[in-house]
Amino acid sequence: IEAITKAPKQATNDTIRYDTNIPHHTMELAAFQKEQFDPAAFVNALRANEHTVPLEVAQGQLRHQLSALKQQLYELINADYPQFMALAVGLQGVEEKAGSLRIPLLELSSCCEAMQGHARRNREYLETEMRGRINTQIKQRGLERCLRFSTILHETEILLGIVDGELNMGEGDDGDGEGDGDGEGD
Repeated sequence: IEAITKAPKQATNDTIRYDTNIPHHTMELAAFQKEQFDPAAFVNALRANEHTVPLEVAQGQLRHQLSALKQQLYELINADYPQFMALAVGLQGVEEKAGSLRIPLLELSSCCEAMQGHARRNREYLETEMRGRINTQIKQRGLERCLRFSTILHETEILLGIVDGELNMGEGDDGDGEGDGDGEGD
């Protein structure tokens, strides 16, 4: 039990190794710096693997690391105190300035949404008109084919001597093969 509560024996940027009954008890501190770090998954992994750091040791390591980070922040601020103060003074009034831009930005956002709606309606209208135009073009091509067919049929009927649905064998011929076309024999 004393070995679990001892202070760190060795510290690096990525790992802190503690004296415990199992010498390979380490906790990867770099895992905490990842964007997708999941505390629940981390604790479950500690519980599931008996060769990792016990939860009590992990808690102690994390508290120690937090204290070390706070100390580093304190030292950083104190080392560059004039710069931090200048930064703080420069940031004064930023919230009010940002607040004064809120209304114009909301109006601009509303205007953009209105323009998007108008553009969407225009696109839908144009798509409807295009579909109508395509349908009209299809009908027009069909009518043109019918007219071509009618013209070809008419020309064929003329060549065959068919006029008004009747076979015409020649001028003055009434189709009986005799006479002058008046229906009487000579």
